[in-house]
Amino acid sequence: MVLYFPIKQFSPRFGDEFFTFQISSYEVVKSDSCCGYLSYVVYIVEVMRGKSKWTLKYRFSKFEELHKLLLSSFPITMPTFPPKTLFRTTEDNIFLEERQKAISTYLDMLLKTLTEQGGVDNTCAATFLRLNGSETTDIFQADDE
Repeated sequence: MVLYFPIKQFSPRFGDEFFTFQISSYEVVKSDSCCGYLSYVVYIVEVMRGKSKWTLKYRFSKFEELHKLLLSSFPITMPTFPPKTLFRTTEDNIFLEERQKAISTYLDMLLKTLTEQGGVDNTCAATFLRLNGSETTDIFQADDE
């Protein structure tokens, strides 16, 4: 069984059956498109399990996909997912910092709920955070690959 601890309560001494995460920052990625440059934001998720640590980068849409998948597969009350917004630029640092905090709060509440329901193992959240140590499925392909 894999159990979640909030970052302030986590210690690597707990062993591999415990994990935590933090969304440490975000990055604006610029890519070429047919119409010039397109930019988007990835959120940097640091996952710690026992003494192991890895980093993942996900766009907001991947967090939303996780939420929708969990809603359709678990009969539990889910935390509210942060809303989408229209017409925000990747240069609005205040908005991006607020969204980073909102995603972090959502993920913290989600993982607490799953842990209370018996653990995070065998859930798409475990796959999303790569707690099983294997590559993710296509739906959760991190944006750094």
